[in-house]
Amino acid sequence: MTTKLKVFAVLTAVSLLPVLFDAGADTKGAGQTPADKAATQTTPTQPSTTTQQSSKSPATRPAAKEFTDFCRQLEKTLKDGDTTFFGKHFDMDAVLDTALVCYDPKNDIHKTFRQNIKLDFGPKFSLQISALIKAGSDYSFLRAFEREGNTIGLFRLSADDGLNYHEYILARDKDANIRINDIFIYLSGEPLSKTIRQIWVTILALDEHGKIKPNTPDSIKELAEATSHLASIMSLIKTGKNQEALNKIQALPESVRNKKLVLIIRLLAAKSIGDKEYAEAMDTCSKFFGSDPSMNLLLIDHYIFAKQYDKAIDSINRLDAALYGDPYLNLARAGVFVDQGQPTLARETLKKAIMTDPTIVNIYWTLIGIELVEKNFKEVAALLTKLEKELGEGIGKLDEIPEYKEFVASPEYTGWMKTRKTASQPASMKTDN
Repeated sequence: MTTKLKVFAVLTAVSLLPVLFDAGADTKGAGQTPADKAATQTTPTQPSTTTQQSSKSPATRPAAKEFTDFCRQLEKTLKDGDTTFFGKHFDMDAVLDTALVCYDPKNDIHKTFRQNIKLDFGPKFSLQISALIKAGSDYSFLRAFEREGNTIGLFRLSADDGLNYHEYILARDKDANIRINDIFIYLSGEPLSKTIRQIWVTILALDEHGKIKPNTPDSIKELAEATSHLASIMSLIKTGKNQEALNKIQALPESVRNKKLVLIIRLLAAKSIGDKEYAEAMDTCSKFFGSDPSMNLLLIDHYIFAKQYDKAIDSINRLDAALYGDPYLNLARAGVFVDQGQPTLARETLKKAIMTDPTIVNIYWTLIGIELVEKNFKEVAALLTKLEKELGEGIGKLDEIPEYKEFVASPEYTGWMKTRKTASQPASMKTDN
């Protein structure tokens, strides 16, 4: 494979990174671990109806009903493991038209690159989302709106240990069919077209022999020289060799090492190694991109690690404003309050979130964790009942989970179990005396 075609492998791996790296801000809150063990299934979250808006955010208005219906269909098919709807409507040509500056259709390398990306990347993006959903993540459509001339469908990708958001840039083609022209990934802080462009410029820097052209700017030259290393780094991460990947990242030239894309790769590797390595990576990210509004989601973790709780809440609030409101972010707020030793404030925050959107399962589990620590067993029983009866959440064997030991020994647990048994009996049995 020539140097130029090797870049294609790098692009595929790196562009998929924001989807793979779905564990951004830690939204677990207190007590999530025992709740995870107790839960035997995950109930998909329904679309949020929150429409809060910050005066600092660009004005929006609801999109036409057809776009909302389109996004709901996209959500349903991806949750069902069906990627054909996404593939039919994802306009990779539109993404590439934006990304590939100075594209020469007569250049064989340019044509091969474009063809390979179109055939390989589009399907992998939707397949990766479906795989994450199958593994337990949730992918929920929040709302469709118009902003600054664009129609946008906002989706939330959430897991027990993290969060990401995708903005689908929607438009109609010449036949009036709705198409996805680009996707803004919150964890990378940029649209896919820009992520692709960062690698594309390294191709423009190479001559027909794969050598770097004279007068190429140093920053692009170093990135071009590092592309093969980035491919091997992503391969190491995928095979669980995170320390080795981190070592390779540290060996890159400083100007490449401190690019946003590479820093996100570093965060991915560091998070799997330990808190110390992750905190160091977050420190570097904050140093170079702390003032970048797109980094609010990533910086939440940084400020919590540094115990700069006010800044963590500020980052959550800024993200919330950029999203025009998402009740799910109250999980992150509650996590900050628990870390501060303020369970009462965390509880109030989660209860307000339930009032706004009563369908977010993780909020109930987090609240149960807080109530277990506070020994509010009556509330634990009430929340478990709501999860099971109203949200269809499976409840595992609590008597096998250490964190539930005291609850299991309580009268509230006995009463809750009796209620469950009564509810499971046929109607004729329930009326027998």
